[in-house]
Formats: sequence, structure tokens, C-alpha cells
Amino acid sequence: MNKPVEAQPFLNPSDLVVDRPDDGTFLVSRRLFNEAELFELEMKYIFEGTWIFLCHEGQIPNPGDFFTTEMGRQPVVISRGKDGKVHGFVNACAHRGATLCRTRKGNQQFLTCPYHGWVYDSTGKNVDIKDHATGAYPPVFEQQSHDLKAIPRLETYRGLVFGSLNPDVPTLAEHLGGAAKAIDFVMDQSEHPLEVLRGWSTYTHRGNWKLQPENGIDGYHFTAVHANYVGIMKREAERRAQKAAATGGVQRSFGGDDLLKLKSGWYDYGHGHTLMWGSFGQPQNRPVWSRREQIAERHGAAHAEWVVGRLRNLLIFPNLLLMDHAATQIRVIKPVSVDFTKVESYALAAREDGPDVRTRRIRQFEDFYNATGLATPDDLATFEACHDGLQGQLVPWQLGYDRGFSQVRVGGDDESAAVGMEAQMSGPDFQDEVLLHGQYREWLRLMSPVLTG
Repeated sequence: MNKPVEAQPFLNPSDLVVDRPDDGTFLVSRRLFNEAELFELEMKYIFEGTWIFLCHEGQIPNPGDFFTTEMGRQPVVISRGKDGKVHGFVNACAHRGATLCRTRKGNQQFLTCPYHGWVYDSTGKNVDIKDHATGAYPPVFEQQSHDLKAIPRLETYRGLVFGSLNPDVPTLAEHLGGAAKAIDFVMDQSEHPLEVLRGWSTYTHRGNWKLQPENGIDGYHFTAVHANYVGIMKREAERRAQKAAATGGVQRSFGGDDLLKLKSGWYDYGHGHTLMWGSFGQPQNRPVWSRREQIAERHGAAHAEWVVGRLRNLLIFPNLLLMDHAATQIRVIKPVSVDFTKVESYALAAREDGPDVRTRRIRQFEDFYNATGLATPDDLATFEACHDGLQGQLVPWQLGYDRGFSQVRVGGDDESAAVGMEAQMSGPDFQDEVLLHGQYREWLRLMSPVLTG
């Protein structure tokens, strides 16, 4: 009898990420962006193995509402039951596996499979099997559960719904850590839960999904990739401000100040979560400006400064970018294949917004973030250029993670201490690239068990 062949490790982790904080060496193999085998392992051990963002509760506000999405390769439905609670289950009939919900969102008291007519309620419970009485089913069938498969872990924080297909993950609070405070800064724009505005922006690009979280917290690229936008800000800020002051119209720019001269920084919260922040040159352009005093009364002046006076890009690894600049948005990263990525963006707004303020939010979202805006096309062209360049196999490593190394602090700083925000590492400049280390350390932590066999 032949001796079984022992399973061999797919790769040595040190062949993929080199992390030596003592001498500042941090390298990421370009194989992470190119190899289909690694991509499939990422889907299983990251997108199906840890917490990922699913939707905002504002997308399922009423009993019977549902929202469809994916967890790695798994189609899922998030719904609100009659009891008002949020539920999640695999979007596949327990009978023969047909997709139940075939639109992005909707409202159905009951979900009926279009294939054989099995019916489920909004909690995933099977409530009817078509022609059950005449089905002549065996006893074992009657003893089986016919309910939809529930997502093993489902929790919500400040309206953001997260789930995991791995039942053994830590609690969501443990997973978020200090990043929860950064989420608070976004959500505290209003006394009520923020609303998700109707519609969304969807686009795709050639390139690996990891280009998205990198770029989302990369302040270094701003003046190069978005040079046209920077030029528009400088030329048009004064004209727009004068026109708005004279007519009461909408101011649509970030402000004319040179962003790189303003106070900024970053925080690494662990688990791959990272915040890039900077000061607003003209915070009065923000839709939340009129509520700054009320926010300070509820949460304190330091907290209000973070809510009103600062722009923020927050990465909740692996698939959520929560961006709060002139407009506020949720950006969801959806890997399709090793070299193709889908992105969905949703604008958020406060219930207290008047018509003019709501218009301002929408226009500012469109100006910068929308697929037809001034920034996103630049980013998409850059992603595809990176994808093409990363095919050069003679270059084994990415060398773009060193900027800011000598400025890294262990723990937080005075700015985070003032609001009780815990961080594992921090830095004083949002152009630093060392803040990108966190997501690859988490990538390595989640992938190492399978890589080492």
C-alpha cells in the first residue's frame, strides 16, 4: 500500500511579505497581485474567514426589506424581520440551490423560490413546501431542517452590518478595536442614524482588489494622480465662495487651501484597520458645519473637531472604506478575480439636512467620488496602469511602503488621547506610506496557517 503524500505548504509566508520593523524592511511580493491560486485562498481565508462589511441598516429600514451581496464566493441576503431585527442567510434555496433574491434590494414578506415554489419568511425560516402533503417524503426528510443557512456571525455597529462565515471569529467589538471610535466620528454628524441616499455608484477595473484598500488610505498619491482636481480647487475656490456668499448657492469644493500644509496624520488600529486624516481648510463648506455646536455639547469640543473639522479615510479591512470629506460615503470592495475588481459606493446623509444641505452632499459626492467625478476616473486609470506594470515578473517586490518610517509612533498621540481613541501605531503625516503595513500584516496573519500547511 502506498504511503499517503503529506500536504505541502503552498508558499513560505516570508516569500510573500517581509516585515522587519527593527531595520525598517517591509516588502510585499508582487505575486499577491497576480497569482490566481493566492486569490482563491484569499476568498476562503479572508473574505470567508473573518469579519467583512455587508450593508448599512439604512438599506433595509423596514420589515421585509432585503439586500443582496456576497461574502467571498457565497451569495447572501441581509433582511429585516417583522421583529425589526437584522438577519442574514445564504441566498440559495435549501431545496435545489436556486437563488431566491435576484435583485439588489427589495421588500418581500415571504421569499418564494422561483424554481419549485418553496417559501421562506424574512428570517430564513421555511414556512411552506409546495405540495408537501402529496410529496410522499421519507421520515428522514421530515426530521431535517429546511430553513435557509444562516450566516454564522452577524453583528451591527452604528448602523454598519458585518458578518462572518467563520463562527470562531472574535466579537465585532474586539475586531474593530480603536477603529470603532473613528466610525463614531462619521456617525455622530447626526443625532439619528445616518441615511443611505437612493442610488449608488458602481464601477469595475482591471487589477487586484488589494489596490483599492491601499489607495483608499494613501495620501501620497493625491497631488500627482489628482493634479487636475488640485488645480481646479486653487483656481475656483475663491470664485465659488464669492458666488455662494452672494447668492446663497451651493459651495462644492473641498476648499482652496493647500491640503499638504494642513495638520494631518494616521492611526493603525490592528486587524488591518487604518485611518488617514487631515484638517479641513474650509470646514464651513461641510454639510455638518451648522451642527458643530450641538455636537460639541453632546460629545465635547475635541470630539466635535474630529467630526466637523477633519477629513477622514477609514479602512475596515478587508472590504470597507468609510470616507468623510466634503461628502460622506461607504465604499465597498468586491473582488471578482485575481485581476478584476468591482466597487460600489453609497452616499450617506443626516436626517436633519435641509434641501440645500442635502443637495450639497449629493453634488459634492458627484464632483469627486462618483464614477464620472473628478477623482475616480484618475484612480481607475492608475489601478489599471499598476495592474499592467505588476505583470513584470523580473521585479519581485513592491518597494512602496517606507515613507514615514522614522516618524512612526508606538500607540496613539495627543490627538487620539484627547478623544479616548486607542491605536497600536500612529504617524504625523497622511502622506506616510508606513500606514499601509497594517493591512498586509493582517493579510499575513489570516493567510499564514494555510500557507505554512
